[in-house]
Amino acid sequence: MSLLTIATLLVLTFFGLASDLINIDANDMSFEIPVIYNGLSSPISAYINPTTNVSLVSHAGYMDELMQLTTTRRGLMYSVDIAIGTPCSDVTVSLDTGSDITWVQCEPCRECFDKFLSPIFDPKLSSTYKTINCQYQHCGAFYSTAIISCAPDNKTCMFGQSYMDESAVAGPFSEDYFHFQDKDGRKKRSDFPLKFGCVHGTRGDFSPYDDGILGMGRGKVSLISQLNISRFSHCLSMSGKTSYLSFGDAARLEGKTVRLIENEMVPSHYYVNLLAISILDGKNHLALDIPPQTFAIDDNGRGGFILDTGTTITQLHRSAYAELSRMLSVVFLLSHISTVHSIYGLSYEYCFDISLEEVEHISVVFTIDLVDVKITGNQLFYEDVDATNKPIICLAIFESDRSNPTTSILGGVAMSDYNIDYDLHRRIVTFNSTTC
Repeated sequence: MSLLTIATLLVLTFFGLASDLINIDANDMSFEIPVIYNGLSSPISAYINPTTNVSLVSHAGYMDELMQLTTTRRGLMYSVDIAIGTPCSDVTVSLDTGSDITWVQCEPCRECFDKFLSPIFDPKLSSTYKTINCQYQHCGAFYSTAIISCAPDNKTCMFGQSYMDESAVAGPFSEDYFHFQDKDGRKKRSDFPLKFGCVHGTRGDFSPYDDGILGMGRGKVSLISQLNISRFSHCLSMSGKTSYLSFGDAARLEGKTVRLIENEMVPSHYYVNLLAISILDGKNHLALDIPPQTFAIDDNGRGGFILDTGTTITQLHRSAYAELSRMLSVVFLLSHISTVHSIYGLSYEYCFDISLEEVEHISVVFTIDLVDVKITGNQLFYEDVDATNKPIICLAIFESDRSNPTTSILGGVAMSDYNIDYDLHRRIVTFNSTTC
């Protein structure tokens, strides 16, 4: 993770005076905001179960219902700086196309994850902050990865989300003005208050550099849905170079086009049609023996192939992962490269006694519709060490979680150095390989 964020800049310095603000309305949906790369020093930390035993705030028993939910653990690779409230308070949130609801830690927060540098958002300091009451039309709805439901007092609408690693967050569903600063230094404020989760209790591991999550899913309460934005793009870099999250006309529609697939059971995710996976070893093309239906969505809404910036490491259907591992073993064995264990010694890691530079000729190709999305280098492998502290590399693809073994996810590592544009009106996604 990055040791430096710009979340500690003073509000007046970063966002300017109120008179400098431009409201984001239906006629002005074109802007870009910088993306912060948090690093990949320990991708395992975004995947394994946390050891913490922090308890959740009960909210009069409300969390009992919330803990029945599970979703993929949020990765922590990419973040953006925004601000909330009047006057605005700056917050840093993880960029997440895999969930809908934006949330931040809020005061009072007696049982929250530790924060470095910037203070926790205090709603009492904002004159425009409001909690949502139970009459809100979406109170009582399930949003694939979260619940918004009326609290036992029948007054306050509550938000909660639980993750597969048993981490969870909860608090009142709220609204306030959101502020953005684009790459040209222009300050913009939402034309109306946006709804978000004001979290007063968390359990498990979260990044101490972030305040919460920026929900960029397809659901009705996501950031883009609330702003009525039908197009956005991201070009994510792992080099430390500034990259951007672009909205509206600023989104870069370039590259090859694939269709977005609808999943009525889980409508919030960005599903695409993965047909095949292959390995490129120099000039040799090795097709994997994976039936096309492996990545289909079943009648219960399970399965499929999801684009998710909030999941750090790509995850594959168990049978597809087994075939990929088998074929990679053949490729490396022919080059006399042995498999090893990292210092973690975890069974799902697939590591090799070789440097990243020595595998530049190896790529994995995902054929989505008729478009080949090729990942290689640090999109495909991450650097680690073995038990003797010797440098090794490990495959940046894991087997899907046991609780959802048929669902596959293209994660943030694999999507780096691709400009990916989402056009929700046309229901398409474009991929363009570039240096972000």
